Amino acid sequence: MAKRKKALDPHTEFVGIKFTPAQRKALEERARPVPLSTYLRHLLIKRSQPQSVPVINLETYQTLQRMSMSLAQIDQLFSAAVRQSQTLKNEQIQNWFSTLQDLKAELKRIGMSAIAARLEEEPLEEAEEPDSDEFTL
Repeated sequence: MAKRKKALDPHTEFVGIKFTPAQRKALEERARPVPLSTYLRHLLIKRSQPQSVPVINLETYQTLQRMSMSLAQIDQLFSAAVRQSQTLKNEQIQNWFSTLQDLKAELKRIGMSAIAARLEEEPLEEAEEPDSDEFTL
């Protein structure tokens, strides 16, 4: 039986740090969606925060992915019909048109959400700093 090779992960040393439940929760919220260990490693060693993705962006990326899949399906069906010289049925065209209208409405919603998110953002100089006794390095 062959021995399994160890993973080539360079992070082999463990350092334990204790936090209160509230401190850990606050750190996990800041780190999201990056794993907490990666977030802390960047903070401590690289003295910078890894780029986080705002929730609105994650939701937008997921919505755009679903929309692109719908468009790809329409494209495949339409292209196959054209290649095979098939006559497109009114019902098919109506379904595709309806899907395209739904996608257009969703794009408008995403645009309005992005505008609203920009308006809700606080200026950097007015952003709240964490309480010093909550978490300090």
